[in-house]
Order: sequence, then C-alpha cells, then structure tokens
Amino acid sequence: MYLVGAALPYVLLSLAILSAILLIQQTAKFAEVLDSTEAPMRLTFEVAANILPSVLIFTLPTSVLVGTATGFGQLGQDSELVAIRAAGVGTLRIIAPLMFLGALMSLLNFYVAFEVSPVSAQNLRDIGLQAALYRLESPVDPRSFYTGMPGKVVYVREGDKEKGLWGKIFIQWEEGGAVRLVTARSGRLDFSGEQAELVLEDALLTTLPSGGFEAFAKGAHVTIERSANMRLRGEGLDLGRGSITRRMREREPELDELGWSGLLERAQNSKKPSDGREALIVLHRRLTLSLCPIIFAFFGAGLGLKVVRGGRSKGFLLSLLAMLLYYLLSLAGEQLGRAGTVPPVIGSWLAIFTAVCAGFLLLFTRRWSFTFPIYRPAFRLFSKTDSADGSDVKGGGGRYVALLGLLDKSIFSSLAANFLLIVLGLVSIFLIFTLFELIRFIAAHHTAPILVVRYMLYLLPFACLAVTPVAALLSSLVTFALMLRRNESVAWWSSGQSVYRFLVPCLFFSALLGTCVWLLQDKVMPEANRRQNALRGVIRSGGAQAEAQAGRRWVASADSTRIYNYSPGPGGELADVVVFNFDREALHLERIYLAPTASLAEKGDTLDLREAELVEFGGGGVTYSHEPRVAVEAQAFEAFNSGLSRPMEFSYEDLSAYIKALKERGVNVLPLAVALQRRLVEPFLPLVMILVGSPLAFVFGRRGTLLALCFGIGVGLLFLGLMSVAQQVGSSGLISTSIAAWSPPALFSAAGLYMLSRTRT
Repeated sequence: MYLVGAALPYVLLSLAILSAILLIQQTAKFAEVLDSTEAPMRLTFEVAANILPSVLIFTLPTSVLVGTATGFGQLGQDSELVAIRAAGVGTLRIIAPLMFLGALMSLLNFYVAFEVSPVSAQNLRDIGLQAALYRLESPVDPRSFYTGMPGKVVYVREGDKEKGLWGKIFIQWEEGGAVRLVTARSGRLDFSGEQAELVLEDALLTTLPSGGFEAFAKGAHVTIERSANMRLRGEGLDLGRGSITRRMREREPELDELGWSGLLERAQNSKKPSDGREALIVLHRRLTLSLCPIIFAFFGAGLGLKVVRGGRSKGFLLSLLAMLLYYLLSLAGEQLGRAGTVPPVIGSWLAIFTAVCAGFLLLFTRRWSFTFPIYRPAFRLFSKTDSADGSDVKGGGGRYVALLGLLDKSIFSSLAANFLLIVLGLVSIFLIFTLFELIRFIAAHHTAPILVVRYMLYLLPFACLAVTPVAALLSSLVTFALMLRRNESVAWWSSGQSVYRFLVPCLFFSALLGTCVWLLQDKVMPEANRRQNALRGVIRSGGAQAEAQAGRRWVASADSTRIYNYSPGPGGELADVVVFNFDREALHLERIYLAPTASLAEKGDTLDLREAELVEFGGGGVTYSHEPRVAVEAQAFEAFNSGLSRPMEFSYEDLSAYIKALKERGVNVLPLAVALQRRLVEPFLPLVMILVGSPLAFVFGRRGTLLALCFGIGVGLLFLGLMSVAQQVGSSGLISTSIAAWSPPALFSAAGLYMLSRTRT
C-alpha cells in the first residue's frame, strides 16, 4: 500500500491535468457549431459529458505511466527504494502493487472503450445533427450573407431570428444560365415535415440574361415580375433538413460508435477488404489502449527504479519521452497494418510488445541506470561573469554586479525550467491526441506524411498559446512549493527578504512570457491558423484544395443600399464585378453595374469600374447604357477583401478594422469584440496565473507539493470556466466586452495579491 500511495497521487494528478486540457480542446471544436445556433444550453453540457469518455481512453494509460515513473523517481531520490531493497524485498514484490493498480485501471479503460465510448460517440453525432436542425429553423442572420441554400445567396437586412421572420430580403441564384434576383419586403421559411418553402411578401423577381456584361453590350434585356405573395419551392430549400432527419433515422453507425461485437461483425462481413481491415485495426486499438494501463505500470515501475537521481522531474521527463515513442510506434504499426505490409493484429500490438520487452530490460538488468541530469540552469545573463579558472571577473578595482541577484537567478531559472518542462509535456499530449483523432481520415484518404507534419507544425503555435496560462500556474506552484519543502524560503526570509521580494523575478519572467505571447498571437498565429485550418480541411476531406480558395465574394455597404459581387484578382484587382444599387428603403433595385474589371481607389472609399454596363430601373421602364469608367462608393470595402472570417486568422489591427467595418453595416459584432479584447488580455494571463499560483504554494506548499498542485488545478479550471462564462455573457450583450474579458483576470489577480498579503513568513 505504501508503494501504491507513493504513485497514486501522481497518477490522479496527471489524469486531472491531461483530461482537463484535452476536454477543453475537444469541447472547443463544438463551440463554433453550438454558438452559431439557437440550440438550448443543455446541448453544451451534453457535448462535454460525451467527449469525456474518448478523452479518458487516452489519458488513463498516460497518467499511469507518468504517475508510476514520477512516484518511483521520488522514492529513488529519497533513497527509500534503497532501504526497501536492503530489507530483502525483491523487484517483483516491489512492482506487484503497481501492477494491481494498473490492472484496475485496465479494467476501467476496457469498460470505457467498449461500452461507454461507442454510446458517447453516437450521442455526439446526434447532438451535432440536432444543433444543425436548430440552425435551420431560422438560418439567416440579419446583415450577413447566407449560402446554405444550394445555388442561392440570401441577404437579409432586418429580421427576428427567434421568430424566424426576415425583412428587406435580397436573393440571387442562377437558373438555366440566367441570373434571378428577388427583392422582397418580408419573408419566412415554412416547413412541412422534410419539405420547405420560402414565403415572400411584396416581392419583385428580376431576371438578367446569361452572359453578364457581354450580353448587355449585345443588346440583351431584363425581365421583371412583381408579386404580392411569392412562394419559392425546390429541393434546395429544405436546407438539408430532409437529409439530416434521414441521417438521424437511418444512418449506419461508424466504427467509433460500435462496441466489441459490432466491430467484430464489421471486420468479418465487410464487402471491401480495406473496410474489414480498418474495423479490425480499430478493435485491436481499443484492446491495446485497454491493456496500456497495466503495461505502462510495468514499464513505468522499471523506469522509476532506474532513476537514481533527478527525482520527480526526471521521472516525468523520461515517462514523457517513453510515451511519445510508444504512441509513434503504435501509429506506425497501424499504418503498416492498413497497408497490408503486416497483418493488422501484428501492427496493432507492435507497440505493446515493445513496451513489455523494454520493461523487462529495465527491471531485470543490472549495472546500468539513468544518471544524466534533466536540465541545468543556463541563465548566465543574470549571474556573475566567471573567468576560465572559475574566479569572479573583476575590473577597474571593482567587482562586476549582476543584473539580478542570487535569489532572482534561482527563482527565474526554476520558473523557466519548470515552465518549459510542463509546456513540453502538455503540447506533446495535445499533438498526439490530435493525431489520433485524425488518423482514420489520414488512412482513409492516404494523406501524405509530409502534409500531416506540416499541419502539426502550423498547429504548434496554437497549442503553445493554449497551454501557456496553465503552464505558468503549475510552474509557479512547483517552484515555490519546492522552495518551501527544501527550506530555501525560510533561509531567505531569515536573511530579511520579504515574500514580495520573491515576486521580482516572477514579474520579470511574466513580462518576458507576455511579450512572447503577444508576438506569437499577433505575428505568427494568424498565418499559421489560416494554413492549419486549410490543411485540416484537406486531411479530413481528402480533397486537393488550395489553402486559400478563390471564389466569388459578397460585400454589403454600411447602409445596405449597395451589394457588391466580384472575384478577387491579382494585384488587388477585382474581376467580373456586379454592383446592385437599391432605393433609400434598401428594398428594391434602382440600378445594376456590371464590369469585367475594377479596382479600389487609394483611399479605399471608391470602386473604379472600367467598361461598365449600366442597367437602370425607373418608373418609365428599364434603360441600358455603357460607361467607359464609373466610380462607385465603397467605404471600408478593403476590410472584406481578405476572405477571412475567423478571429484567430486576423492580427489585432486587422481584426479591429474588420469589426469596425461590420459595425458600420449594423452586424452584431459582440462575439468578435470580445475576441478582440481577449487579444489584449492573453499577454497578462501568465502574470495573473503566477500571482495566483505563488500564494497557493506558500499556503499549501508546507503540506506538500502535491496538495498545492491539486489546489492549483482546481483554481486553474475555475479560472478557465469563469473566462468562458464571461465571454458568453459578453457575447450576448449583458455586460460590456471590456468587462467580459478583463473581469476574471482582475478578480483572480486581486485574490492572489490578497492571499500573498496574508502569507506568514
């Protein structure tokens, strides 16, 4: 029980940290879908609950490996393992309690993998379909373009999404080569089962001949039809509602939704050999993940028994490296099985067999051990300059004075080393889990390895930024808790140093880290996110799409009296430009400009059309004319010419301009405004986390580093949850965007400073 007690806290701690990080990462994937619908709040909680089993399948084995190696590493550092061996206890007797713990974890993982996870995967897909149905009840947001109706573009200037009512509608589509334009005063979607029709009142149907500006140059004409009540029907108008309901009713379960018997049946009865092989690989993957806890307990015990110096840090790093090698070998074995190079059974169990052999080598070989140091402080910038013989460099009769003192150097180096170690671990888990998530798409579409490597590299900045606040919190907790345990803090306090003096290197470290965060999110991440989003789409779809797809774009003016449709060309030129001008009510068309090319003026407020055909609608009928050059107002047009829409794909300056342009058009910009404020908050989060983590270490560190880490994880999860809630409240308009973004950091900083002031030294 003593040996289990030494490893179990680290197992549970690793399980909590890794599960929380991956759960947040996976839940964020569904946030975009759920936030864009009128889905009830219960779906959000159902998503988190159903994601957890797939996360636990991965984190349970990992936590057993990390916890066992770390716990045994600590026992080795404290010479307790030496005392146990001196008492005559053999290797098998030492590892037996850990093997029992691993067996229990394996049973739990087996149940989760084959009973809970398939049901959760099925629930997740049903939740996604339900959210899509909620979205279809009123799919069009006022002041935005909607292309969800196949072949149609819809723009609604006014409307009530909750009631599903639209006002001042513009619809464009092609039919038989001709372009149809509909303007209407109001409208709504009526559903009858799987069928739908668009009901428009005070509508005007304008038909433009095929051929665009060339057709008008040859004398083509426009036809106009007016209707007090117009009904548009068609298969495209069901918005996919019928297909969604049929998928919910008739869809065949996917592999991750099948249990043991389902996978075995799919493997034996599949018509295609590749499908049967894939089902067999999934079955054996779940089996190996189920056995991983007991195998990792065996391997981790051997790893920990060989760590004679370095303690927990060394055990953590070695277990992390072993985990990376194991999962990479597992992925390689699966790929060999898919390719038919080896039988799927051998490919799936290759990593397990290797881990068992490595465990035997570690446990039952002698006269060698891991004794290399994990890291050495290399921050010479803040210490005295030493001469070649080790003596202090002196010059001018005086002694060289370091920028920061000995205390500052010690704290700064410990913070930096612990931070890098934690970031390395969390980012590795993040990337490995993402790779396992995409492996079925990679295999199905035969994605080139270099493409996957590129995706991982472009994902790396996002992963680093995501784990930075948690890493700052944990690194400060570990640093100061260890200082308390080693009585280093007592020595410094006895010399007259206050607890606030300890914060000086922390402030310097957080300022350096905050600067790196700002540069990363503003200079590196926009381009990296654009590329990784495009590459992810290629991996999941298997298509040979470009990273920035060219296509026609739609832009509306601030007062909605003009709508621009064009294709982006080289050098900022616009091609095949169509400009729709509406009356003062922004209801019906007054004129249409069609031009082969156009360009923006230097100030960006005027669009210069060349060789334009002008179609004017008036009381006397339709008139046509040709204009060699014509200028059309286009204020803030450049903000929409980038083809970007996701906040993380913009720099801070570009996102500000984009929000300003949207705001002028009356679009709801609250979610984007909160995201903009978060850009300003992110560089300060490391400081906030350190201000919270330091007093927690002083309060709970005396009772043990592990207890301090447990409280730190709880506080970190509470902070992330409060940030998410505040962001949702700010996006809904209940509080200002500044308060939504800044109130959680301000609250936690104040709490941290208060705890620091109450710390007894």
